[in-house]
Amino acid sequence: MNSSLGDGGYARDGKLKSPSSLAVSPNGSLYIADLGNVRIRRLTANHPQLTPEGLYELTSVADQELYLFSPNGTHLFTRSLVTGDYLLNFTYTPEGHLSSIANREGTIAQLRRDANGVPLWLVAPGGQVYWLTISNAGMLKRISALAHDLAQLSYYGNTGLLATISNENGWTTVYE
Repeated sequence: MNSSLGDGGYARDGKLKSPSSLAVSPNGSLYIADLGNVRIRRLTANHPQLTPEGLYELTSVADQELYLFSPNGTHLFTRSLVTGDYLLNFTYTPEGHLSSIANREGTIAQLRRDANGVPLWLVAPGGQVYWLTISNAGMLKRISALAHDLAQLSYYGNTGLLATISNENGWTTVYE
């Protein structure tokens, strides 16, 4: 067995052989005494680093996308990892609420809000309007268009975890 397998990589790639004890440091690092590999492994949280442009970058290798966030965590852009092209551009109100999303072709979807910042409707490219119903807890309950329900959503209590979504054809998907 290669005793250095996983060093410097993801925790899931680290191969332990007879771990014997654990310790946690004040900075949150987890130390594992691995007797079989005769070493101590250190696991740390994978926090994104601030770029020279003042943005945080997170990648999705599976989607081949790079997500760029402001220092306060606001998603600003999505770029292609393959081409470097900007795929999505997010804009926000002065209060920090999402107001529009533009794709690389310049097609824009706009989110309209009431005076309190609660989302009311989404104006899709081409002008189609989708009305949004938001619960008192601030979660999306219903999407409708032309007085016809397209989707209804329910959640597990006030956790924000989606429990069910029912579409306009009456099909319901249950999430566990």
